[in-house]
Amino acid sequence: VNLDCSDNEWWCLIAGRLCNWLVVSALLLFCGVALVLPLSIGNNPAGLTPGRMGFSMIYAVSNALVPYLVTHHLEMNLSDVSDIHIDDLIGSAYYESAQKALVAVGFLLALLY
Repeated sequence: VNLDCSDNEWWCLIAGRLCNWLVVSALLLFCGVALVLPLSIGNNPAGLTPGRMGFSMIYAVSNALVPYLVTHHLEMNLSDVSDIHIDDLIGSAYYESAQKALVAVGFLLALLY
């Protein structure tokens, strides 16, 4: 949110920053609910059905595989990325380890169902 703050008034700057934080918090709330709700569908012991468990398992695996596949695609096509410093990040051993660990955690979550 960009308010028109003439003369850089203190209250206007505070209001602008407050609006920015409210937008960020609403976005995080929406994304959190959108990510956690499908995972929790398979955790209800009272309504445990193979369909719900399967849906949650597939959702957990897709949350791990989709980012892995996207970053793998970006690794192969670095010319598509406009950021200059991405080469240093992708080339590091930490990045590759973290990428593989996240896929392993996704499959581990799926196995818990």
